[in-house]
Amino acid sequence: MKKILLSVLSVLLLFLLASCGIKSTCNQCGEQCDATKNYCSNCGAALSGSVDENEKGSEGLQYHLKSDGTYSVAWGTTNLLDKIVIPKTYNGKPVTEIETRGIVSPWKAKEVVIPNTITTISERAFAYFQYLTDFVVPEQIVSIGAGAFHGCVNLKAITLPNTIKTIEARTFQFCISLEEIFLPDSIEEIKYEAFVNCYQLASITIPDSVKAIDNTAFNSCGRLVEIINYSNLNFDNYFNKRIVHQGESLIKNVDGFKFITIDNTNYLISYVGGDEKITLPKYYNNSTYELLPYYSLAYLTNFGYPSSINVTEVVIPETITVISPALFHETRNLIKITLPKTITSIGEDFGRETGISDIYYLGTKEEWEKVTLEEGWKYDIGNAIIHCTDGDLS
Repeated sequence: MKKILLSVLSVLLLFLLASCGIKSTCNQCGEQCDATKNYCSNCGAALSGSVDENEKGSEGLQYHLKSDGTYSVAWGTTNLLDKIVIPKTYNGKPVTEIETRGIVSPWKAKEVVIPNTITTISERAFAYFQYLTDFVVPEQIVSIGAGAFHGCVNLKAITLPNTIKTIEARTFQFCISLEEIFLPDSIEEIKYEAFVNCYQLASITIPDSVKAIDNTAFNSCGRLVEIINYSNLNFDNYFNKRIVHQGESLIKNVDGFKFITIDNTNYLISYVGGDEKITLPKYYNNSTYELLPYYSLAYLTNFGYPSSINVTEVVIPETITVISPALFHETRNLIKITLPKTITSIGEDFGRETGISDIYYLGTKEEWEKVTLEEGWKYDIGNAIIHCTDGDLS
């Protein structure tokens, strides 16, 4: 009889525990919740020990239930995380969308893990993720919103999947370090200002699927000297002096210096290495070269943002005779320039928005006086001292 009574009491006790729920404190919201479930009954976060750690998602993410019964995710308070993991499910339902981002403060994540449930990257979703350096958009993504990667100033390479048909307006605006982008054969349209201010973009391949490109899509891409074109589009109205062809890229990287040959003339396109002090090569392919007008050595620092390019000193070799206008424009950390006595002219805005304080000219004062100086060449560096071999000029 006692055994029967104990059994009955045990069953009742289990029933009461199941009815009331075993309580636990949720790490996400701090509230008491039903610990018998895999997810917090209060906020929906995955409970520690109940699911795979990789499925939990990063702390600080915010979730919103959509009309289709799935969840979208917002970055919430993850801006200080080095790595952000988006879970496949939340509260037992799939997470399918990365939400539009309104706040413009920078995010520090160097890596974002996107599960295969996500199909939509909304407008400005990754805007100002300043620490992303390369990014592969997962194959299941079917939509990338306008401005999705705006202001990712250290993003150097990105790959898009075959599911994307349109590059929306300003998707990569101010991705000022972007050097490489893979456009799949699914792309049909590139909208206005999609790549505006992508200063390091020197080459792009246009697949034959592309039917339309807005004539502002590549505005302020001053280094875009090569179009590898497989489409039926004519690029005469899109760019200035460029080379348009099919096949492998003609751009060569020599120790961080990018060169191209156009109409039998060699040009230095840009410097993409990480040295603080750089000395330009004397030759390219055993021949002299010219500096790409306006842009070859401009923007060697990323406007004060965290950057692997942080040039403070530049030495120009004696094989260079002409300094292009705005050559060092907005190379903000640049303080010292060495010029050979072979220089015959210096263009306007030579050091505009730089910190140049010392110019070392490897010739005499008399030889300096013979150099053609365009009006405004010393804009913003009016107090810089010119050090000649026989004394200083101010």
